[in-house]
Amino acid sequence: MCSNVLYKEHGKIAIITLNRPEKMNSISEDVIRELNQIIEKINDEAKIIAVIITGNGKAFMAGADLAQVVKSSPEQNRKYNRVLIETFNKIENSPIPFIAAINGFALGGGLELALACTIRIASENAVIGLPEVKLGIMPGAGGVQRLVRTTSRGQAMKLLLTGQSINASEAYKLLIIDEVVPLEKLMEHSINLAEKISENAPLAVKAIKEAVTIGADLPLNHAIHYTEESLEKLTRSSDCKEGITAFLEQRKPDFVGK
Repeated sequence: MCSNVLYKEHGKIAIITLNRPEKMNSISEDVIRELNQIIEKINDEAKIIAVIITGNGKAFMAGADLAQVVKSSPEQNRKYNRVLIETFNKIENSPIPFIAAINGFALGGGLELALACTIRIASENAVIGLPEVKLGIMPGAGGVQRLVRTTSRGQAMKLLLTGQSINASEAYKLLIIDEVVPLEKLMEHSINLAEKISENAPLAVKAIKEAVTIGADLPLNHAIHYTEESLEKLTRSSDCKEGITAFLEQRKPDFVGK
């Protein structure tokens, strides 16, 4: 039986592929369980410096499996939604950068997943949206709050209240997407970006991601202090000494993550 979520390593990069193309990679309990297991594995793997999430087929992830939702009780759906929240929080709060390589439709929970990632790269044919209002519900896995922290409040409200979908170009203009590339170049471009990240000092990569993620919810002076404390720890690391020495000696640094 094929796995709902595929995983492979490419040097210091991990690539996660959502693998339910016949269901547009829609979310299911099996998908979330497998995704959780992979994220926990990645967070425990010291060698992984960057992660790419993409989808197999025409969709990145086209939201929830509605057939499953309609069969479930409100209590079951709430429990299921809590697992979604926890999974997407693990991605956002991971010390490892996650790149969403959006290869097609990213709707509902699919966009919520992408919004939890560190960087979002979309193919030119990608379509994003949060259409839940058309079904009498609302995004419940963090998408409401992450969207309003990504684009303007008015634009977020427009997308949420109309449930309309927009193309990659428009999403880029609204700062929801960070880059738009041709579909045939999407994975190559995403891997190149992940490799550029993975060439840097692992401790510094993690510290920067944590400083941005945690600092975004702190008052400015507290965020600056948090960054100052992180920098002080980095200056005591072996990688700091190696990075500066390599720069002065005009050679490539050999970072070890210590």
